[in-house]
Amino acid sequence: MFIGNDALEIFILAFVMSIISNYLSNRFGGQKQLKEIQKDVNEWQKELKEANEKKDEVRVKKLMEREDEMMKKIQAMAFLPFRTMIVVLPVFLFALYVVIPAWYPNFLWANMPFSVPSSIAFWQPWKNYLGGRGMLIYSALVSGLVIQALQPRLEGWIKKARGQ
Repeated sequence: MFIGNDALEIFILAFVMSIISNYLSNRFGGQKQLKEIQKDVNEWQKELKEANEKKDEVRVKKLMEREDEMMKKIQAMAFLPFRTMIVVLPVFLFALYVVIPAWYPNFLWANMPFSVPSSIAFWQPWKNYLGGRGMLIYSALVSGLVIQALQPRLEGWIKKARGQ
């Protein structure tokens, strides 16, 4: 529609959506808070394990007094990503059910310039049913994984460039 290669355009759309989703997740999804909670819970579990191994009843009892606090932190940790999902999911569903069918109604897997290593894409009943929607889903998944993998390196490069 825009650059003449539907598969590439859908991938670019999914990649941009993944970047936005990742940004929102880091900004509003409490990623720093999530890491702090994980650190606290892991330290508590490690201390508790050591106390149990050494059979230190006093220390175990003292650590077990913090169990309710740790359970509340774990529950809070479970709900942190939902704040981002409230914004990202409607945008993704809008793209999936409105944008893709409107812009790419005739997109077929068979017309892509590359092969897709997926049993779903080549299973005859589903081969062209997924069309642009399937391409968006696969592309969002792949680009999201790539962004997650590259993010720590990019943050390191940015910190290094800033001299931190």
